[in-house]
Order: sequence, then structure tokens, then C-alpha cells
Amino acid sequence: MTIHDNSNEVIEKSAIRESIAKELFETDTEVLDNFKCHFKAEIEEFIGETVNAYAEWEKWDSKINEDEQKAYISAFIFNAINTLTISTRLFIQGYIVPSGNLVRTSMESCAMAILCSNKNLPFFEQIKNGSFKASKSVNIVESKADSLGVTKDNFTEFKKGWSFYHNYSHATLLTISAHVSFSESPQVYLGSIFDKEKAGEYKKELVGRLHMAKNVANIIKGIENNFK
Repeated sequence: MTIHDNSNEVIEKSAIRESIAKELFETDTEVLDNFKCHFKAEIEEFIGETVNAYAEWEKWDSKINEDEQKAYISAFIFNAINTLTISTRLFIQGYIVPSGNLVRTSMESCAMAILCSNKNLPFFEQIKNGSFKASKSVNIVESKADSLGVTKDNFTEFKKGWSFYHNYSHATLLTISAHVSFSESPQVYLGSIFDKEKAGEYKKELVGRLHMAKNVANIIKGIENNFK
């Protein structure tokens, strides 16, 4: 939604109010349609991989019985799938910055699930009593990869993606540029945006979420091995 174009025209408060109200109460179908049109294949593949991840989670969840440790793992994995799905929804609706922030949450949820899969390490108890910070989870999984049944090289790649999404959690040039149109210069947007000049970057983001969905399914299988 356009809110400012750097022209000399004075924008009346009533027009600004209308724009803000529209952003709060309405979905910008034009933005969503643009994402669906340009990235239909990537979105469909993401849906398929998320279905696979959800199916793996259901199998895990069905075998919990009364095992508290497995229940915590199940909760973190479900959170990973749920936040990744919401993130992708926000992304294809043009809310780039909050969608990126949620990918980070999804990745940390996976790391927390992995940390809960080993009772010989202190992390499960720390997570249970609320003394463990989720922001440390990815780094710790990487450092304790062998004990957690994780391939360190693969998880180092996972960590690189997680580190990138830090940029969406802070006031950076990336979060500022997300609201600037490169194809309709000079314009900034309030709320949702689709900028055709950023199509290449949008595709990279969607492919990243696709790989994340695949990672969730593989992480569940890896955690199962820790219980054998």
C-alpha cells in the first residue's frame, strides 16, 4: 500500500487514516495474487514438504504416551511447523520483515527439540524449569552435535540460515529496504508490498523456507534415532 512518494503533494490526514485502516482490516489481494502468479511452483512445493513434515510429527506425537521428554519435543516440533507455515503466509501476503522473524523462531524451535532429545545433557531439565534461553539453542546444538546425533557440517549450514534471519529481528538496512519499491522509485510502502524488481530475492526466500520444511522432517527422524 503506497503511503509516501516524496512528491510535494500534501497528503491529508483523512487519506492517511484510510490507508492505515485498510492495512489493518483488509487483505491486499493484489500483492497475494502477484506472489501466487510468480512463485506458484515454489509455493506448491513448500506445501508438499510441509505436509511431509506434519505427517512425520503426527507419527512422533502418536507415540508419546506419557513420556514427558517426548511431549516437549513434540511441542517444539509442532511450533516449528506452525511458525514456518505462518511465516510463509505472511511472506506471500507481502509482509517480508515479520515473516523472516518467524523463520528464526521456527529454526530455534527445531534446535530446542534436538536439545530435549538427550537426558544425559543438562538442557532438557533447564528447558523444563525455564532457565534456558532459546536464543542460545542453535549455537549449543552445533557445539554438542556429536552427543545429540547431529551431523555437524549439516547443522553449521542450518546455523548460517538462522544467522541470516537475525537481520529481520533488528532495525537494519535490510528491514528498511523491504518496504521500499525498487521498481517504482521513489516510493515507500506501508504494510504489504510486492516489488517485481525483488523477484529474485523473493524466490531465494521461498526456497529457503522450502528447505526448512525438509529439515523439519529430517530432524524428527534424527531425534527418533536418539531414542533407539
